[in-house]
Amino acid sequence: MSQPCKYVSFSPWWGGWNNQRMSYETAAAISIITGRKLILPYKEYCLFFSQHEFKSTFLNAWNILDKNAFTKEFDCVDFFDVPEYKNLGNNTHYFYGIQKIAKCYTFQDYPYQEWGHNRDPSWNEVLVYNIEDQKDFDNFCGKRRVYNLDVEDKFIHFPRNLFSHFYYHVYGPNKKIRNLIKEKIGRGVVFRKEYFGLAKKALDGLGSFNAIHFRSGDFNRTHADDTKNTIIGLREMLDGRLPKKSNLYIATDERDRMIFEPLKQDYKIYFRDSFYNFLDEYEALALDHIIPSKADIFLGSKWSTFSDGIHAMRGFAGKKDFSREGINFKFPKLDKDILPWNQEQYEWYRLYNTHWTSEYD
Repeated sequence: MSQPCKYVSFSPWWGGWNNQRMSYETAAAISIITGRKLILPYKEYCLFFSQHEFKSTFLNAWNILDKNAFTKEFDCVDFFDVPEYKNLGNNTHYFYGIQKIAKCYTFQDYPYQEWGHNRDPSWNEVLVYNIEDQKDFDNFCGKRRVYNLDVEDKFIHFPRNLFSHFYYHVYGPNKKIRNLIKEKIGRGVVFRKEYFGLAKKALDGLGSFNAIHFRSGDFNRTHADDTKNTIIGLREMLDGRLPKKSNLYIATDERDRMIFEPLKQDYKIYFRDSFYNFLDEYEALALDHIIPSKADIFLGSKWSTFSDGIHAMRGFAGKKDFSREGINFKFPKLDKDILPWNQEQYEWYRLYNTHWTSEYD
């Protein structure tokens, strides 16, 4: 006798696009370890999407991601194809009243909030469905709080709180499953094919090149000192790290291109508008990921999950240059035999190559 179908749903984190990408990846990992069908949101509330300005809007992830690739890798169902869910959405809210239908996971005993800021689980929580090897689990978990997903509820839901890298937060009970999750995310969470075609013009024009991501926009407010110091010292920061006279692609949301003028003394610099007269917001977002992902060397910005998104693309593509350094930061070297989050305080902006590397016996 077949088991009744169970589901997991989620509201993506409400920041920028890469915060939302992280939510999709984490939700997909939860779906795999629990065997639950993943309910796809029909729209996402995004606090800032346009040039990293605070511009509340809704976006459709499938204007960015390849939905065919995603649904090929993960067992999914659309929001409106679930009878219990189809009456939960309207023009301003979605998952409205979900707590009456699903078991909602809120972390550190925070009350459920339908439309408000919900605490993210980045530091202290582990989501687990089953444990096969207690020693392996203890090594993964450390001293973090455990949330058990082995429940009878037909629906479980995560209300805008999956702001964490999946490989840190979701426990796969063995290496085979953990590797499977990474492989599926590498194949399934990808940009739409037309964006790669669009990027070819720039890539052909660049030839051999290096790339940096300079995060400005909202960081002028939230990380003002770091941003200001990077602007002042950018040329010095790159000195000795990128070959002089090389082509340098700069992915950035900074509108004042004059701040990059000093770099012209050392590099031939390019931006996306060096190759394209007009791009919509989705095209600009995709190109500033895809082009740097093909660079010989890439350096990102501290605190930026946008930079993390580029690093992840490079990692899944087999690039070997990933380091714990960016244009304006350097993290301490880690012991390769100990899980990174058991060596230092984990933060959502700290990407590890555990994201894409396979585990071997």
